[in-house]
Amino acid sequence: MTKKDLVKIIREVVKREVKSLVKQELNEALTKMEQDSKPVLNEKKKYTSNSSLNNILNETANSGEFDEWPEVSANTLRSRFAGMQDGVVPQTDINNRPVDTSKLDPTLSKALTRDYSELVKRFK
Repeated sequence: MTKKDLVKIIREVVKREVKSLVKQELNEALTKMEQDSKPVLNEKKKYTSNSSLNNILNETANSGEFDEWPEVSANTLRSRFAGMQDGVVPQTDINNRPVDTSKLDPTLSKALTRDYSELVKRFK
């Protein structure tokens, strides 16, 4: 057995083991996500006399689908854009996850931090 053959065998064994462990971990994570995402049933309200429509409205009200959206106001947006014009780029994405700005493309960084005030004045 040559060194290359041994390396191939080791790679194949490691690949199979990693694949089975990744499948197992994914299944566990998906199962946990499914359990966490099951809606908590609140009491049913009567929105209308039509029972089918009332059931759908109750499902929508209890789904929690729109609960996670943050409050957005004009002042919040202005402060973010003003901060970007000062050269301070937010360090989080729209879901408040940290972003490594050193990995951004320089052209994207330039586009995000450029002063567009002159351009905006032309459209007024």
